[in-house]
Formats: sequence, structure tokens, C-alpha cells
Amino acid sequence: MPMFETKKKIAGGLLIVVLVVGATLGFAKRERDEQIKRDEETLEEIVADEEEAHKRFKAFEDRVIARREEEEAAAAETVTDVSPAELSEAYEQNEIAADNQHKGTLVKMSGRVDSIGKSPAGVPYITIETGDGLHKIRCHLTKYGATRAANFIPGMSVTIKGRVLGKLSSGVLIEDCE
Repeated sequence: MPMFETKKKIAGGLLIVVLVVGATLGFAKRERDEQIKRDEETLEEIVADEEEAHKRFKAFEDRVIARREEEEAAAAETVTDVSPAELSEAYEQNEIAADNQHKGTLVKMSGRVDSIGKSPAGVPYITIETGDGLHKIRCHLTKYGATRAANFIPGMSVTIKGRVLGKLSSGVLIEDCE
């Protein structure tokens, strides 16, 4: 009987080992399945984030392309050469006719700087003499134009390019000047 008892103990021990190994394998499988599920969820989040990032990049790219097209169109736009005196005189003679001819157009002019400053709203500008001593051409500057104007002094000859906005009480306003 002792041999039978020993075999019984061995069989019981083996059963315990099999149960422990089985439980461990079952636990490991459950852990692995849960990790796979977490990994799949993370992957789905990454894919969603990548899709969102792609959409945002595409929108950014579209804005850059549109801006370039606008800049190219503006560069291709006809620039009218006009003197400060001619533009001022046109507005003094007939504001309606001058608006019809000049308002919204891109002009290039050369003249002498009368003053350099900033408006109460902080917009940098220069005024250009027209020769009549009374009226001026007021040029609101772009960032680039303001950088250039930092080196201007009254009486200095300059050439500017900008878009005619219309008549002011003291002269003519041109915006986006460079």
C-alpha cells in the first residue's frame, strides 16, 4: 500500500501543479487578451488623431495656397504710376470722378516725405508732399513699409506703392503702402 499512497500523493501533487499551471495560463491569456484590447483602442485613438491632424494640415495647406494665389494675383495686378500732385489735384477737382478712376487701384508714386508717425489707433503712416502746401498724400504702411519708414526723414525722396482708399479732409489716403 505504501506505493499506492506515494502514487496517490504524486498524482495529487501533479493535479495541483496542473491546476496551478492551468490557472496561470488562463490568467496570462486573460491578461494578454485585455492588453490586446487596450492596444487596439490605443491604435484607434492614434488613427483618429492622425486623421484629425491630416484634416488640420490640409486646411492649413489650403490657406497657404490661397494666400499665395492672392499674392500672385496682387503682384500681377496693374500698377498705375501717378504723382502726388496729380492724385491730389484729381481729388480736389472732382472727388467722384477721382474715385471712379483711382479708388481701389494700386498706385506707385515718388515724392518727398512730409511727416512720419502713427495714428491714434497705432497705424504707422507717412505723408507725402503734393506741392500745393495744403494737401498731403497719407500712406498707411504695411509691416514691411513701416520697417522701411523707420529710416525715413522729412524731405527725403521716396517711392511708395499702395491702394488708393479715397479722399480725406487734408488730402488722399492710400493704404497697404510699401
